[in-house]
Amino acid sequence: AISASVEGISVDVAHINRVISYLSELSEYLPVTWFGSRVEPHFTKRQILHKGCDFNFKLRTNHQEAFDSLDKYIGTNTAALNRVKFLSQNEVLNYQFPQDFMTCDSILWSDGDHLSIIGEELLGKRLPDSFLFY
Repeated sequence: AISASVEGISVDVAHINRVISYLSELSEYLPVTWFGSRVEPHFTKRQILHKGCDFNFKLRTNHQEAFDSLDKYIGTNTAALNRVKFLSQNEVLNYQFPQDFMTCDSILWSDGDHLSIIGEELLGKRLPDSFLFY
């Protein structure tokens, strides 16, 4: 169901720490920007067809909080690294649902996890000019 709560999700500390270690080593040779994960709506085509394009699609309870925890952990644990910069995709793009999911004119996600071409174009315009520069 669309309203089901997200439960039992936690930051995979061991995996994230391995990535941080790798990026720290890599940063000895060049500066690194880690562009974080984005909250993904996970609405199915069946839900869209059933609810309609003007339905007020919302993230599930605790959905945003799971990604906020991940961003906070990564940000805190990369802050002391000189040449590794963490950039929260959720903060930079500031997703708002339902308008950043779809309108009756366009669907911004090709599935529950990936942006459509239209979504890439529209949401990509939110990236700051300095996005690709360290």
